[in-house]
Amino acid sequence: MKPTNIWQNLQHKDGKYYLQDDLKYIDVYNKIYIQKNSKVNSALIDLRCVPEPRLGSIDAPIYLLQLNPSKVFHTENNNVQLEILSLKNDIMPHIYLENENTWWDKYLLNVKNGFRKVLKDNGISDINVIRRILSNNICSLEYFPYNSIKFEAEYLHLPSQQYTRELVLYAIKNNKCIIISRSKKLWYGLVPELFGYKNVYFGSSNQSVYVSQNNIINKTGNRNQLKEIFNKYINI
Repeated sequence: MKPTNIWQNLQHKDGKYYLQDDLKYIDVYNKIYIQKNSKVNSALIDLRCVPEPRLGSIDAPIYLLQLNPSKVFHTENNNVQLEILSLKNDIMPHIYLENENTWWDKYLLNVKNGFRKVLKDNGISDINVIRRILSNNICSLEYFPYNSIKFEAEYLHLPSQQYTRELVLYAIKNNKCIIISRSKKLWYGLVPELFGYKNVYFGSSNQSVYVSQNNIINKTGNRNQLKEIFNKYINI
C-alpha cells in the first residue's frame, strides 16, 4: 500500500505554508531561536516558502535523500503554483529535473562525472531527453521539509516526518535504490530499517551534495557507483 500523502492538506494562511499539525512545533522552535539569537536569523524556519518534503514520483526507482530545502534556492527559483501541484501529486515527475533550474542543474545535471556523463556514455546527449529520463527516475526527499538558510533543527521532530519515513519504507519494500547524499545519521534515526537495507548508497562528504562518480559510494566505501545505479535502476 502506498503512503497517504498528508501534504494534500497543505495550509496557506497569512502568507505562510504549513501543515496544521506541524505549526505549533515550528512556532515554539522559532520563538526560542529568536530569544537566543536576536541578531541572527539564518536558522529560522521560513514558512513563506512552500515546503519540500518530496519532489518526483514515489514510484521512481531512485530515491535521493537530502537534509532540508534551501531558502536561498527558493528565493532564486520561485514557482509557487508548480511547487504546490507537485507537493499534492505524488506521482508527478520531478519538476526541477524536468525543467531548467539553477540548483538542480548544478548539483545533478552539470556535474563532471555525474548522471549526465553516464547518460552521455550510453549514447544520450540531448539535454531534453536527459531531463525526461532523470525526472521520471528520481524522487528526492528532504529529512526536514521546511526551508531555512542554515539547518539547526535536527532535534525538532515534526508529525509530518512520519510521512517521509513511510516513503522510505515504501522504497525499501519495493527494492528501490536509495542514495543518502548527506545527514546519514539523521536518516538512520528516522528510518532504522535502513541499517539492514542493501540497496543504499551514500555521499562520501557530508558537506557536498554533488551526485557524481567521485562522491557516491556504496556500503563498503567503493566509489564509481553511478554506472552501476544507471544500469540497474534507470528506465530510459
